[in-house]
Amino acid sequence: MTRVNSFSAIIAVLIWMLTIIPGVAEEPEEREGGIVGTGIVGIINSLGSIHVNGQTIEFPPDFPVSSTLGPRLASSLKPGETVVVEAVKQTDKWMANSIRQVSPLLGPAFFHPDKTISIMGSEITVTANTVFQDFEMSDISDNGQWLAIDGIWNKDKLIASYIRKIQPQTSAQVTASYFGANAEKETYIGGVLVDNFTAQHAKMGDVITVVGVPHNRGLSAQTITRGLFKHRLKRKLVEGYLSQPDETGFYTVYGSGSAAYVSQLNTKMPNGRGLHCIIYDADDQIKRIVELPETLEDRDTILSSFRKNGKDLCF
Repeated sequence: MTRVNSFSAIIAVLIWMLTIIPGVAEEPEEREGGIVGTGIVGIINSLGSIHVNGQTIEFPPDFPVSSTLGPRLASSLKPGETVVVEAVKQTDKWMANSIRQVSPLLGPAFFHPDKTISIMGSEITVTANTVFQDFEMSDISDNGQWLAIDGIWNKDKLIASYIRKIQPQTSAQVTASYFGANAEKETYIGGVLVDNFTAQHAKMGDVITVVGVPHNRGLSAQTITRGLFKHRLKRKLVEGYLSQPDETGFYTVYGSGSAAYVSQLNTKMPNGRGLHCIIYDADDQIKRIVELPETLEDRDTILSSFRKNGKDLCF
């Protein structure tokens, strides 16, 4: 276990100031009230309420969900969709305070001769478990078809869990971890090159959502938003991939907004998919709970065992 650097964990602790820069509106990450509840970030693996990261999340029949594509009801959520949940524990299940469905990539797609897909230059990894909403991959071949992609990031590649066709929008968007500018002074969010990136307060490991005008190589930013959650949280349960520590020892769970520092710089992080507990208290830490296989059936078996046994994981 490693201690979370207090500045790297700022996503769940501070209220950001609103900064307006010509051409780009940098929106604050809201932080209302005191520290509350738990954040759960992951892919819906089954229904019956919803099951995410081996946890059962309950909600009223008409519970509202905010979404990348507009408001909807929680009853409309489907396996494969990516959700951000704020919840409180009641006995062996969770009661949702808020649910947000997030498509980490939304924009015009480019279909390559090798049958792969990219959006704004960012590669999409399609697996045998990727859900296509009401179409087959073979149904589309025209470049420029807009897609909304749910999934989780593995560095600069989005592992797609759910893909839907959408009508062309006025703006495209990407939601992923921020790692600063590269040697060429370019900023990438996920695998998307972002022009006009001026989020002055962004910290390494923050989750950033950029909305703007798409082009072949990336996205020209119009608004930049930090964070995933509305409230300050005691802890988070996140499905994802770990980055390797950099020269300072910094690493993160991609797409979590949380970061830590290893005590030994030659430490290697597990490079497979996993479930992670992130706790914000007197002993802040990121804890890798379990390795998760890439195949949906095997992953569901592991997560279902947590749910059936009422295992608290890190709670």
